[in-house]
Amino acid sequence: MIRSSSGNYLGIGSSGAVTANSTLTTYNDNLGKTFEIISDGSNPLWFRIDSELHSLYSLDSDSSGVLSFGNDWGSANTPTDRGYVVFNLDQATGKIQAKARYSYSL
Repeated sequence: MIRSSSGNYLGIGSSGAVTANSTLTTYNDNLGKTFEIISDGSNPLWFRIDSELHSLYSLDSDSSGVLSFGNDWGSANTPTDRGYVVFNLDQATGKIQAKARYSYSL
C-alpha cells in the first residue's frame, strides 16, 4: 500500500481512475489499494506500479499528465498509445517521483 502523509492510500477505482482515501473496511478496499512494484529493466532504481486487484493494469499518464490505471498488458483491443510510468523513490524526502513514461504496441 502507498500512503500519503495525510493518511490516504493510493487506490484504483472501478474505471481505472486513481483514488485516494483512508477506507480499509472490505476486501475490495484493501485489494484496490495493494500494488506490485516491478523493477525497471533499464534502471534498477526505477519501478512501475501494477494493481493487484486488476493484474493487467499499470499506472500510466495521459498527455496532460493525469494518472490512471490502464489495461496495458491485455488484448490487442487495448489502446494503441498504451504505456506505463516509471518512478523513483526519493530517499531524502520519502516521496515517489515520476521519471519516465514507456509506450509500446502489441
